[in-house]
Amino acid sequence: MNDSSSRLGSFGLSILGVVMAGMLLSFSAHAGYGGHYFRSLRIDQTIPEKCLDLELNHFEEDEINYFTYSIEGGKRRGFDHEYPLDRGDAKDLWRYIKKHMMGKRVDVNVGDFRKNPSLKRDYLILLANYEAMGFDFGSEGEVLELLVIKELHKSLHEDLYVYGSVQYSDNIAGELDLIIAKKSNCSVIGIGEAKLGIKSLGKAKKQLSRFHGFLRSHLRKGFQALSIVGPLW
Repeated sequence: MNDSSSRLGSFGLSILGVVMAGMLLSFSAHAGYGGHYFRSLRIDQTIPEKCLDLELNHFEEDEINYFTYSIEGGKRRGFDHEYPLDRGDAKDLWRYIKKHMMGKRVDVNVGDFRKNPSLKRDYLILLANYEAMGFDFGSEGEVLELLVIKELHKSLHEDLYVYGSVQYSDNIAGELDLIIAKKSNCSVIGIGEAKLGIKSLGKAKKQLSRFHGFLRSHLRKGFQALSIVGPLW
């Protein structure tokens, strides 16, 4: 091979390297890492399309409130809120919705549903919303997450929406169960943790504190004018 052919070959390889590097960076950003810090674990069709990808600039509110949610008895254990559901019913709901997702018939007019009207109510909420919200119920905890999201929607202003199941990752990593934000600009005003175990308040607070630290770290780096003054719990 002559010198010109060699130079052309080297040039071609260098161009290929640039293209491949660009593709890798693009994939990394799309996956929620690299240029971004957040990645949604489910596709929620009920939130504004422009807000599907959570970004650091969505945390521009002067006050971001942190809160905890659990099942019946949770408030006595120190949780901020509780959903009218006991641990046994949560397990049954998870079992029935998974059965439905496997294509098996679930009759809500007999058996446990007939004896327990609240079980039927909550099952129908799950059934009506899980597909649009992207839930696959990989764990029992997702039952509570969906029910809490629908419950919060009842009391929030119509300009707000609730979603969750978002991973964040940098030097600090974790997952956000509940996020309350504005439809107008995707700005986050609330971050919450939902726990089926009423003895898990310490874990919930630790996870919220970890995310608080994550935000403080990045706000110091690039959003120095922003301060979070909302209550941590």
